[in-house]
Amino acid sequence: MTLKRGFEIQKNQRILIVEDIVTTGGSIKEVVEVVKSFGGNIIGIAMLVNRSGKELIFDGVKSKALLNLNVSTYKADECELCKKNIPLTKRGRTGK
Repeated sequence: MTLKRGFEIQKNQRILIVEDIVTTGGSIKEVVEVVKSFGGNIIGIAMLVNRSGKELIFDGVKSKALLNLNVSTYKADECELCKKNIPLTKRGRTGK
């Protein structure tokens, strides 16, 4: 994670991090580290959808989701789709 050309964060600048869909929170954790490396002051984290099934806490920063989902996960030998040989799809930035 990095800031693109033309973007900057000033020391103590108030920052609100907003993410669309969160599964593990990994991307948000990366953004938190980038903001902190520039000395930004993260005032909160907003998520449209938190599908992790749990409350996510990012380094003590308050976070809030508009929608919380508990998405089921299965081991390969317990998954009905796997038993039918339906291939997996890789969604999101990291393909996890």
